[in-house]
Amino acid sequence: MFEEAARFHGHLGPFLILGCRMGLIARKKLRPKGIHDLQALVRVSMRTPFSCVLDGIQFSSSCTLGKGNLKVVDSAGKAIETRFSNEKTGSWIRIKVKEEIVDKLLKMDGFYGVRLLMRLSDEEIFSIEGNEGNRG
Repeated sequence: MFEEAARFHGHLGPFLILGCRMGLIARKKLRPKGIHDLQALVRVSMRTPFSCVLDGIQFSSSCTLGKGNLKVVDSAGKAIETRFSNEKTGSWIRIKVKEEIVDKLLKMDGFYGVRLLMRLSDEEIFSIEGNEGNRG
């Protein structure tokens, strides 16, 4: 999956991996049935490498700018956060990359950042909250 995402994005980098993993978590927890069920609101700095998260989210979640089910808020700083919602069920999940992970990635070569993310669990990378258990 990450190789296909890298072809879509142009290269395999850690911020692409973050976005892919965010989208995969959302799909697993919110279980959308149709391509328009899932909505994403992403708060991220619109400068690289942070903005690379967007391609990962689009690739893995099926939320895209073109379909209009992905919205982006340009934020200052290093915070990377996405609120996904399932429009059919009303369930939602907020996924935030832990600040210490962003700090580590910014200090590493991209290759080593990818290797780090492949070793860590979702819980080690992200803070996750939501009402995904309340399906309609």
